[in-house]
Amino acid sequence: MSGLAKNNIMIDIETLSSTPATGMMVELAAVRFDPETFLPMDSGFYTKIAIVKTRIIDPVTLNWWARTIPDRLTEYLREAPKAPKPYTALNKFYSYCRFGDNPAIEYSDAWLWAKPTTFDVSFVFSYLEEFVTRHDNDPDNPRDPMWKFFSRRKVVDVRSFMVGKGCRNKFKSHPLPNTEPDDHNPLYDCLEQIHSIRQTLINKKLLELDSVTK
Repeated sequence: MSGLAKNNIMIDIETLSSTPATGMMVELAAVRFDPETFLPMDSGFYTKIAIVKTRIIDPVTLNWWARTIPDRLTEYLREAPKAPKPYTALNKFYSYCRFGDNPAIEYSDAWLWAKPTTFDVSFVFSYLEEFVTRHDNDPDNPRDPMWKFFSRRKVVDVRSFMVGKGCRNKFKSHPLPNTEPDDHNPLYDCLEQIHSIRQTLINKKLLELDSVTK
C-alpha cells in the first residue's frame, strides 16, 4: 500500500435528501486510518448538524427514515435544535482532520475516503461552499483555512480503490468483530468500511503478513 498519503480519513454522513447540492446533511463522522494496515488510528469524530432554512428536506428520504429507522429520526429531530450550526460542525470536522487526538501533530492536508465519494464527499464540499467564507481575490478578507486544507482532488472512492486491487466482484461489507451492528450510524459505518477493506485485502492475500498481524 506504499505511496498513499499519511492523513487518510474515512467519512460517512446521514442526510434528509439525496441531492448533495441542495440537500440537508444531518450527521457527519470521520475516522483516520493507517493506509498500510487499514486499522483505525484513533477513536474518530462525530457531529450532528443543525437544520437550516437554505437546505432542502426531501419527503422521499424523510419517509424512508420514518419507515426504516424511525427511532433514529425521532432522536435527531428531538436533538436538532441543540445541534451545531453548519459552520461550527464543519470547523470541528476540520480540526479533527488537521490535528486528530494529538495537537502536537498537524497535517497539511487530508485524503477523504468514502463509499461513494459522489455522495458523501459531494455533500461535504457543498456545505463548505455554502457555509464557509471564501474570499479568493480580496487580500483584506483571507480565505478560511478550511479551503486550503480540503481539496476535491484528494478523495478516494472505496469501491474504485478495491477494483484497482482486483476486488471487482468480491468486495463486501464485513461486520465489526465483537461489536453490535449499528446500521446508519455514520461513525460505525466509517469503522466498518475500513475493516471491510482490510478483511477483503487479507482474504485476497494483498496485505503483507506484518500488516495483518499488527
